[in-house]
Amino acid sequence: MISSYWPNSADLYLSDDFRLLLGATNLGVVFACKTGETCRPLSWSSDGSFVAVGRILPVSTTLKGGYISFPGQNQLQLESGELQTADLQLDSREKVTPIVGNIQKLELKLASQNWQVDQNVRIGAASLRLTSQNMAVVDDDKYPIGKLKVEGNISEVTANGIGRVILAAGQTQFTIEASRKSKDDLKIDSGSIVGKLNVRSDDHLTEALATFSMEQLLYYRGVGSAKFSFHIENASSHVITPSDHSEQGFPGGRTVVDVHSRDIALKLSSRFGFADADVKVNNGAWSISEQKDIPITVAASVDTGEIVYLNVQTGGGDLNVPYKTVCGPHVNINRGDYVFRAKSDLTLSDKSRRFSIRNVTIEPDFDADVDDRNCGLIVEGICGIVGGLITGGVGAIGAAIACGKEVAKKKKEMHEKMRSLASEKVGSLKLDLSF
Repeated sequence: MISSYWPNSADLYLSDDFRLLLGATNLGVVFACKTGETCRPLSWSSDGSFVAVGRILPVSTTLKGGYISFPGQNQLQLESGELQTADLQLDSREKVTPIVGNIQKLELKLASQNWQVDQNVRIGAASLRLTSQNMAVVDDDKYPIGKLKVEGNISEVTANGIGRVILAAGQTQFTIEASRKSKDDLKIDSGSIVGKLNVRSDDHLTEALATFSMEQLLYYRGVGSAKFSFHIENASSHVITPSDHSEQGFPGGRTVVDVHSRDIALKLSSRFGFADADVKVNNGAWSISEQKDIPITVAASVDTGEIVYLNVQTGGGDLNVPYKTVCGPHVNINRGDYVFRAKSDLTLSDKSRRFSIRNVTIEPDFDADVDDRNCGLIVEGICGIVGGLITGGVGAIGAAIACGKEVAKKKKEMHEKMRSLASEKVGSLKLDLSF
């Protein structure tokens, strides 16, 4: 037997795809022929290469690096770890696996990298840890066999049929338990991904937190299944209505109309989403069942008070008489709090990944009235300009309310405008699956 101490490192070359860089290690090797074989355990072969046959005594040491991979996957680079083995058989004449035997304990810290699970699935890992109490290297199989567990934090997942999923940094945990038999692919026997997703709107005014989980994950040779749950826990956004200014003349004067901008604040009243949706994988393509009729309730609030100011002035004309204000009706919002309800549908197996919104309602009805309606020139100065004023906008609606013309109809128009703005905002939500 030859025993030696390696103070810095030793290279345990198990195969082209499984190599461990050992820390300070005592290595004991017994050079002997295999049972029933006649040989020279230490010799030079006819091609000039060195031949060593024997047994490496159990190894227990730390690891300083190396790599490991499984069929169809990229090599995973190692940073550190621990290793314990039983006796290992050494035969340098074997080109695929010159060292074989049982690994009783393997704990590996993997460097941050992408893990290509197969041609259809890629995991972007912030940190991963691989452990096994039951792994082995066998003859003529360059990949390890046995059971293993991989866990850690991941930053993104790319899968055929779902696309690229960007996950909230440092907030998504990944765990799988897998196994492999000789000459076979890696099989995921169970697994889960639990974490958070970013949610955004096209105008980037939305702030939201979404949680998700993929449980009961099974995957083998491009076929698999899982259960998927998704909820938006809280969300807030804003709809900014534009300000406007208009001047409309009438015989003997003019009306100056100023529309004030309003910030309609939207806030999710309670979490919404779904649980245990079926995930199917067939021929490497992932799909998640479409979710329909998800109820959503959003609180909408807008500042009360003046929204339209109408300054009725006399003057002007051919004599260029200076304008003088004679009255100034204010259109005021009376009620500021509303509830937005809708049904939402969500399709995840699609590149757009947008919510579709329908059956939208806002309660209660929009309410507004006018201060200083008793204007002597109200009919000429306000009612006469309604038709041509800022067509279809808030100013026209406000002028009609100030005029007292079709007040109920105009309030309904304002109600519908608020409903439309809120609906567009919620409908623009996208999962930052760049979800």
